[in-house]
Amino acid sequence: MINLVDHHATKFMGIILALLTGAQFSLAQNPAKTGKDAETLKAANAIFDNVKHEKLPNGLNVYLKPIPGAPTVTTMVAYKVGSADENLDQTGLSHYLEHLMFKGTEKLMPGDIDRFTLRNGGANNAYTSEDCTVYHFDFSADRWEQALSIEADRMRNLQIDDKHEFQQEKGAVIEELKRNEDGPWDLEYKAIMPKIFGANAPYGHPVIGQAEHVKASTALTIKAHYNLWYHPSNASLVICGGFDPVQAMARVKELFGNIPAGELPARKINVPFKREGQARIEMKSKFEVARLLIGFNTVEMVDEDAPALSVLEAVLSDGKISRFYRKFIEGEELASVAAAESSTGRYPGWFGIQMELMQGKDGAKLEKMIFEELDKLANELVSDEELERIRQKILAGAVFSRESVHGLADVISRTVVVADLEYLKSYLSKLLAVSPADIQRVAKKYLVKDKSVVLWSIPEKGAKTSSTHKPEKNRRLFRQKEQAAGTAFSLTKAKKIELPGGAVLLLMPDSKVPVLVANIAIRESKG
Repeated sequence: MINLVDHHATKFMGIILALLTGAQFSLAQNPAKTGKDAETLKAANAIFDNVKHEKLPNGLNVYLKPIPGAPTVTTMVAYKVGSADENLDQTGLSHYLEHLMFKGTEKLMPGDIDRFTLRNGGANNAYTSEDCTVYHFDFSADRWEQALSIEADRMRNLQIDDKHEFQQEKGAVIEELKRNEDGPWDLEYKAIMPKIFGANAPYGHPVIGQAEHVKASTALTIKAHYNLWYHPSNASLVICGGFDPVQAMARVKELFGNIPAGELPARKINVPFKREGQARIEMKSKFEVARLLIGFNTVEMVDEDAPALSVLEAVLSDGKISRFYRKFIEGEELASVAAAESSTGRYPGWFGIQMELMQGKDGAKLEKMIFEELDKLANELVSDEELERIRQKILAGAVFSRESVHGLADVISRTVVVADLEYLKSYLSKLLAVSPADIQRVAKKYLVKDKSVVLWSIPEKGAKTSSTHKPEKNRRLFRQKEQAAGTAFSLTKAKKIELPGGAVLLLMPDSKVPVLVANIAIRESKG
C-alpha cells in the first residue's frame, strides 16, 4: 500500500506525493497571496513538467524526467507485482525474488551487480510492497547507462539455482523475518492485518510472508513466480536526473525493445471484508511498552476520498502542534508515541492510529480519549488556521523534495504501478479541493468506533527494554539497509559569521529554492 502523504516536513528530501504536489493548497484558496508564495507554488508545480512517457510495442512503459545540470541519474524498474498477488499457501515469494534479482543471470554471477555499483561510486537497492516491487540504481550522470543493461538482462534472464545462491539467500530472508519480529510494531501489524482485510484478502498477510512458506519455497516455485510477472508488459522504467532524453530513449529501445511482451495472469480480486461491530485483539508482547494499534477500513488510492484522508492524517499527527501530540504526549502525558497514517493502494486500504502507552498510565483512558478526538473531527470543522498550518508545512516540503532526483523517480514509479502519470499530475487539484467539510465528512464516514479493529500489545513479565519507536510509514521491505541516493552535496557555498555578542551564523544560500529554513541551537550553560 502507499501512503501518499509524509507529513514530517523536516525530512525535506522525502519522496511522498503530497510533499511533491501539496503546494497548491495555500495559494489557490488564498488568491490574494503573491510574491514568495507564488514563486514557491510555481516551483512546486514545475516538478512533473517535461516528464516524457512512451509505451514500447512490448508493453514497457518508459518515463523520462531530465533535470538539466543534475549531477546524478536514478533508474528505477517497477513491476506490478507484490505480496497482494501471492497465493495464500506461498506467501513471501515477491520479497524473496527481490533478493534473488541481485544474484545474477547467465552473464552475471552473485556479487557482480554490487561490485559494479561500488566501483562506479553508485548505490543500488530494491523494495517490495503489497502492490509492487521496485529496483533502483543511483549513479553520477557520466556513468549511469550500465544500469539499463543490468535491468534489461535480469528482466527475463534471471538464474535461480544454488550456483546463484538460492539457498544462501533463503537463509538471509528468514533471518530478516526473525529480525523484524524482534523489533517493535512488526508483530502488531501482522496480527491486525487479517482482522482489517480478512485472512484471505490480498492485503491480509505480511509482505515478507509466513516463515513456513519461505522455508518451503523451492527454486521452481520462485522461478514460476518470476515467469508469471517479470515481463516488459508488467513493468515501468523510470529515468530521472542529468541525462539526454533522446539518447536515453534510443538506448532503452535498443536494450529492452526486443524482449517479448509476455502473457500476464489476472490479478487477485478483492472481496470487501464485512465485519460486524468492533473487533478487538489482545496479544502478549516481548517488550516492556504497551502498544495500541487501531485500524479502520478506507479506500483505494484513486478514490476521491483519499486526499482528504491524507490531510486528516496531518491534522491528527503532523508534528508537535498536531492534535495527537498536544493531547496525548504534552497534555495528558498518556503516550510517548502518537501517530496516524492513511495507507492506500490498488485495493482499498486502511487508516491506522498507533500509540505507545507511558509506563503506569491507564490504557482504557487513552483508548477512550482517542475515540473522543475522532468524534470531535466528525462533529466539528477543522479551523482555517489549523488547516493553513498544514498547507504551509506541506508547501515547504514540496519545494525541498524537488531537489531529490531519487525521490522524484520513486514517487513516479510507485504511482504509475497503481494509477498513471496523469493521476500524479492531477493530484494537485485533488488536494486543492480538500476543505474542512471534506475532512469532517471522511472522519464521520470512515473513523467509526463500531467499524474499528483495536489491538493492544501487553508486555509480559520480564519483557525486553525497548526505546520509544514510532512505526515506520510505508512499510516496504528493502533488500538491505537503504543506501544513500547518491545525490551530490557540497558545503562550498556555506558561510560562517560570528556576531559581536558571540552568536554564530551558518548560512547556506541556494538560489534554486524559494523558501527559507532556520534552525536555532543554544548551548547548554555550564555551572
